[in-house]
Amino acid sequence: QVNTAYSLLPYLLPSDSNLLIRMQFITAYHTARSLFKLKDISGYEFVKPLINDGILEKIPNIVTIRNVLAHYGLRETKNYLAGNDDVLDDVIRGLSGMSKMDLATIAVEQLNKISIWTRERYSKTQLKKVRALFGSHT
Repeated sequence: QVNTAYSLLPYLLPSDSNLLIRMQFITAYHTARSLFKLKDISGYEFVKPLINDGILEKIPNIVTIRNVLAHYGLRETKNYLAGNDDVLDDVIRGLSGMSKMDLATIAVEQLNKISIWTRERYSKTQLKKVRALFGSHT
């Protein structure tokens, strides 16, 4: 899911697409939240560098923004409409003080960090050494 949101969707959708921004943000948010829950468990110390200075720390009011992007949480949105052409940008600015594109940049940075980490450890070449789940790789 991380690599799809990070690598594939940007080729299929325009960079300013609300769908792209929503998919990348939601993927980054949920991945970071899952890793955050593991960070204090023995043996999972490796997650700390993946989430430190990441999306959970950089975006104010992140849960409400997540609800807006995931569920079109419209109850909160009417208070932030500024009459601009980009309603989603108005709402994100009202909730977080940052633009929609700034939020997208932070989400992509989070996805990038996690994507690099997973590709280094879970590539077919790395998994071949342990014959993990996929047979003999012949």
